[in-house]
Amino acid sequence: MGDYDNSSGCFGSIVSLLLLAFLWPYIIAVLTIYLAYLLFLEVIAWLALHWVLVSICLAAVLALYLAIRFKLVSHLSSWILTRKVRASFEPAQLPASSRVLLGDERIFTPSSDLYCYWCTKKLGLQSWERAGKYYCQDCYDNICKNK
Repeated sequence: MGDYDNSSGCFGSIVSLLLLAFLWPYIIAVLTIYLAYLLFLEVIAWLALHWVLVSICLAAVLALYLAIRFKLVSHLSSWILTRKVRASFEPAQLPASSRVLLGDERIFTPSSDLYCYWCTKKLGLQSWERAGKYYCQDCYDNICKNK
């Protein structure tokens, strides 16, 4: 019959095909795991080669996480907006109309259409605000003297 002896015949071919069909998913799985292992080794080798860049990226990710976790951006912006500028001079050096009183009383910056809470006189430069109500200078002096 020559050099090639096909003793299994048609039945052997069918069994070989069924065996290959049965083992094919396992062969693919083993090859995939092996390729993933090779890719993992390449990634580790690249990280070891570029360790400075990796450490900078990890530090940036950590800083971003901490900024989001502790809301540092909103804290910083509120700190900047509420920061008080300290004057280099004494309040006694200021004119009387621009001195700020201690406690809950403060000087009111006048507007064009606001009136005194007690006498309904239009408010001018000598205006005061106390507890959300606006007073002219005369009414404010009367209220402070009556206390």
